[in-house]
Amino acid sequence: MMKEEVVALMSKVRNKRKSDIVCVAFMILFYILFIHVEYAAVSAVSNPWAYGGDNMGIYAIIANMADSGITVENSRLAAPFKGEFYDFPAGSLTDNFCNLILKILYSISGSMPFAINMGFLCNGFLILCLSYVVMRLLNVSSLISALSALTYTLSPYFFHRGLRHYYLGAYQFVPLSVLLCVWLYTDNNFFIINKIFFNRKNIAALVCVVLIAGNGNGYYPVYACFFLLVAGLTKSGFRINKDLLRALSIIGCIALLFLVNLSPLFIYSIKNGLNQEFAVRSWSDSEVYGLKIIQLFLPMNAHGIGKLAGKIALYNSTAPLVNENSTAYLGPLGSIGCLYLLVLMFIHTDNRRLFLLSRLNVAGILLATVGGFMSIIFYFAMQMLRGHNRISVFIAFFAILSTAILADDYINKKEKEIKQVVSFIIIVIAIGGIFWQYPFDLRKKPVYDISPVERSYNSDAAFVSRIEGEAPQGAMIYQMPFHRYPEGGPQNNMDDYQLFTGLVHSKHLKWSYGAMKGRYSDYWHAVVNRLPLEERLNVLSIVGFEGIYIDRRAYGAAEIAVLEKELSDLLHVSAIYSENNNLAFFSMAAYNQLNRALYSESELERMKGAIIGDIDAAVFNSKNGLSLSLFSSQFEQPYKNEYFISDGRAGYLMFGPYQRLGKGAYTFEIQYELMGSSSEGQIADVDICVNSGMNILTKMSVNASDFKGNTLNLNVPLTLERDAGDVELRTFVHEGTILKIKQVRILD
Repeated sequence: MMKEEVVALMSKVRNKRKSDIVCVAFMILFYILFIHVEYAAVSAVSNPWAYGGDNMGIYAIIANMADSGITVENSRLAAPFKGEFYDFPAGSLTDNFCNLILKILYSISGSMPFAINMGFLCNGFLILCLSYVVMRLLNVSSLISALSALTYTLSPYFFHRGLRHYYLGAYQFVPLSVLLCVWLYTDNNFFIINKIFFNRKNIAALVCVVLIAGNGNGYYPVYACFFLLVAGLTKSGFRINKDLLRALSIIGCIALLFLVNLSPLFIYSIKNGLNQEFAVRSWSDSEVYGLKIIQLFLPMNAHGIGKLAGKIALYNSTAPLVNENSTAYLGPLGSIGCLYLLVLMFIHTDNRRLFLLSRLNVAGILLATVGGFMSIIFYFAMQMLRGHNRISVFIAFFAILSTAILADDYINKKEKEIKQVVSFIIIVIAIGGIFWQYPFDLRKKPVYDISPVERSYNSDAAFVSRIEGEAPQGAMIYQMPFHRYPEGGPQNNMDDYQLFTGLVHSKHLKWSYGAMKGRYSDYWHAVVNRLPLEERLNVLSIVGFEGIYIDRRAYGAAEIAVLEKELSDLLHVSAIYSENNNLAFFSMAAYNQLNRALYSESELERMKGAIIGDIDAAVFNSKNGLSLSLFSSQFEQPYKNEYFISDGRAGYLMFGPYQRLGKGAYTFEIQYELMGSSSEGQIADVDICVNSGMNILTKMSVNASDFKGNTLNLNVPLTLERDAGDVELRTFVHEGTILKIKQVRILD
């Protein structure tokens, strides 16, 4: 009898293994064919499938690794300084696994598009395989695991994030986070620290912890810790006991490794000071980019169903706060699972996996939904992670896993003859669901049109190659417009991060873009940018720049025409243009030859050092006053370099110069001339602020009676308890007043 049982067991294992092989082969083949039809069949993997916007940040990180060997430095950015990106660790420090894959792929191919495209495909393959493995470990049958893994992998989130938000599309370790939660809840001996701690399951858990901590742009480790806490509290019954301590131990391991990944940021901040200005975000951002429950169930594409297409279009065009959160759609199978988990909060179940998943599902929705608990945390405490619609990738796994468990239980209850029929029906439904949840219109050929991306990439590559062929080796190129990094936002038709184009397509040129917001290099460029064009060119020439690169999409038609004419007249050279007319370049070679001939070599070096080392001392002169060209106005100013004057309307007569000031006491002296006013009382308000007016440091009123004759020298005192960047002096004129500003000085 014993021998018969062993034979039966071995036969069962062989059948299980055979079933796994067949299902994995089907799953991988389906994935390859699906991706091939949508991408590879349209364009070779060596061609760019995504290019522009946030995706340019991935290109830049690859360039950083190629140039310096690390992700957070590049001597070819932020010219005349060095690009240092420690203050912005998203991707560069938080996603070591993805960066390692990108580095290997780029080292093999020497092609950034190939590295990104293959990285995208590898991420999908890992999501597919790890989802399958996790479901099998949670006792879901091989067929249902394969179909569920395909559904989870080929989601709208994957296709929209995978290339554009590369690190967010790499959610392959989310299933491992869910696995840890289930193990924690169902296995009383899991992760108990004792003499036999290093068993197979705990070692596997430690590997999972390492992978989770270095993935997902910082979002996924935080969410993993949150769901582990929910699992621990659910297991412990909200009591402090060993079950809660087990959860806290895993959370502690993830948090510790996450902080280790960020250690270069901490070391850099100790050496260079904490960046007070970096990534200042509005408290409302967590609302804007929060999760919306309707979008978990609202398809991204109706695939030709007219009434549904109208409903989707109406919602997307009229509902508030529709943005990247539209990628949260769970698909048909995920929607069924999510609804079931919500209902399960109110009914009893003996299935411990489903019980836990229902709690995790509700907790995730309450945390991340618009106005949810994460909004409270963001408002009162941590204003860093804001896009909490991204938790949908966890909710999707909870939902699809629950659907898989239900389908598996349903099949197992059927008699053997009926199982095959039911399994076939489930296969058809699952594959139909995969195609239905696909975010692009399946009726179009090709479904995903890559040709505009290729044309843009090739045009930029040829243009930058031409510049590199004409400019000296290692030449510095000044880029216009001045655009702050990171999160400068789009400017007219120029996407954020688009100025990385020069870096991406060159090998030895240095570029002005990439100075870190809140650091001296960023301030230096902000000051230079506010100089009159003729004065700015002189400064750039002395510092050593060899050309002007313009992204023409950032300007209006009239504005770019005026700018290019001024540059052509001052530099005595015509522009060269990219094939698609988006980019222009003016060589400074002839201008530099004439301008630098006015100085000896020693004078040039001295002036260069002075301008780079202390832009305030080089540009701001306390004795003669600040150049009014450094300020802006809401009124048209035909004599901006001589004085500012209002026209009787209410508005800001002057604002700027966004100067960096150290800790200490200052006095701003403003020379006014009153040309006329309909009021004998208050005629203007003066304030000093930082963060674009969000923080007012001091404020004064200007009254008509303050003037002696028609002149007033107003002293505005300011005391700074710490260093401040972007200090702004503003004068707001009331209606009916014509006021002139003749001079501004900063007195120590």
